Amino acid sequence: MSTMNLTASGIDRLGKLRVPSDCAREQEEPVFPATSEFATEFGGPITRAFLQALPDSWSKAPLVVDTSLVWLPAGASAGPLLLHREPYPESIRGAFESANLDLGVEHVGVMLGPVGWELVKGVVPLALLQRVLPMNHFYASTDACKRDDRLHELVGNGVLALDRIAPAELVRYPANAFFRHRPAPRAGFHFSMSATRGSSQPLINRFRTVV
Repeated sequence: MSTMNLTASGIDRLGKLRVPSDCAREQEEPVFPATSEFATEFGGPITRAFLQALPDSWSKAPLVVDTSLVWLPAGASAGPLLLHREPYPESIRGAFESANLDLGVEHVGVMLGPVGWELVKGVVPLALLQRVLPMNHFYASTDACKRDDRLHELVGNGVLALDRIAPAELVRYPANAFFRHRPAPRAGFHFSMSATRGSSQPLINRFRTVV
């Protein structure tokens, strides 16, 4: 496990993603774990706009691109409501587990649709970073719930801060930054995109099922 960026989880707000007005989220082709070249060719105009909006220093770096398109009924979320730092919180085996364990990477993410997300910033205790705790929309282990409770306790004590990220806002954040999804206030298509720099994760260039 890499030990880069363990002292603090900083958040760099990069501004609002500019999407062409004639582009529809539901027409994008979600991909995972993909090269930027594959995502550019097959993802769609919104995916291309996202990749073009990445920091200049990322333009020559190998990237892992993940995008997801889901239909959210009002009150539903696109991912776990518990705070987690794992990019693949439902996976505990193979390459996805390795990606969850890797603390030496950096992400840029954005969510488009009816709801944004929340990110924790501040100095995160090392004990909360040592394990990968699997979870999904329907299940979370007792340890994952305890970790969420501890993080909220630190937020309540002012040790950490929980920043709300609006839809379409681009954010750069390290692998030790915990985040959570939020329930959608209204129904609609939700399209999330992330690019990861510094990862040794195998790239398979697959299309993700739309749900």
